[in-house]
Amino acid sequence: MKRIYSLDFLRIVAAVFIIFHHYQQLTGVFFTGELNFHGGNFDFGYLVELFFILSGFLAYNIVDKKELSFSEFYLSKLKRLLPLVFISCIVYEIFLFLYEREGNGFWILGPDISIWDTIVSGLGLQCVWKVDGILVNNPVWYISSLLLSYAIFFFLIYIGRRKKLEITYLFVAMILLGVSILECHLQLPFFNQNAARGYCAFFFGLVFAHFTHGKKITWKHSMVCFFLVAGMTYGMANYFQYFENGIRYIMIFIYYPALILLFIGSPLKQMLNYKFIGILGKITYDMYVWHVPMLLLLYIISNKKPELINFDLRYTMYAFAGGMVIVGIISHYLIDRPIQRLLRSGDKQHKIKELN
Repeated sequence: MKRIYSLDFLRIVAAVFIIFHHYQQLTGVFFTGELNFHGGNFDFGYLVELFFILSGFLAYNIVDKKELSFSEFYLSKLKRLLPLVFISCIVYEIFLFLYEREGNGFWILGPDISIWDTIVSGLGLQCVWKVDGILVNNPVWYISSLLLSYAIFFFLIYIGRRKKLEITYLFVAMILLGVSILECHLQLPFFNQNAARGYCAFFFGLVFAHFTHGKKITWKHSMVCFFLVAGMTYGMANYFQYFENGIRYIMIFIYYPALILLFIGSPLKQMLNYKFIGILGKITYDMYVWHVPMLLLLYIISNKKPELINFDLRYTMYAFAGGMVIVGIISHYLIDRPIQRLLRSGDKQHKIKELN
């Protein structure tokens, strides 16, 4: 599938808002009379569901690739996602050690330094092993849930082909399973809140892609989506009490689909068709993986030099997000890309040996 830069732009904005959300959540800062990304009416943590939907939406193109094996598909996802997660978890534990060594007490996210927890989080096993409590570099639970969703996705494709079932119905069943787990507040391996968030949103992204695949998004469609998004945004900003009870599902099943259609429609797709947006879109993963370890590093620096950082200022939050763009670029080009090149070269050498 050709890269859609307008979706990269959407991903960038979502990543920045999530960074704002965690900044306020971890620092405890609240901006009276202003927009708050944590502690306000709307929980901006639900933007993770947008990432899940986009991942499912973009994964749909492999449904018809019968020649693709599970090992090829899943190993490519593991190699793409896990190296950076594992490194970030190790760095997080190092920063946590430095933070505690200075006598600063318990870091709000914890947990206590643990080699075992580092391995579980670094390998993306949170959703199948440690299903509750705080995790090492806690936001990477998303990667665990995403990898689990990818594995189930491929398994459902296999079952659908073998039993000659309509695969989309199987995706719908996973959405219903996710909703059931969330509503029953289950916390079991494979059946827990973090996994269920992935089941709901990722598989809805696949169903959404099924019904929009090959369809042209016209100006008329774009305008309908624009007014729907604008109207719902205004409603949630001013009359949140009418949205509050079902906000998770409103976002997953109505708001985010309309937003995605708006961004892949002709007007915005043409307006945002710039390669540099695609480059920024690639670093959002790095930004997401590193933002909590970097915030912990800021606390270490602040405890050494309190006059340098005032966490209570909104401008500090903006500066932190800007700094994360720089960290994301450095991570992408100096850590992630070299690792990916190394893994690809290893694959090529393995194939050459097989041919010989």
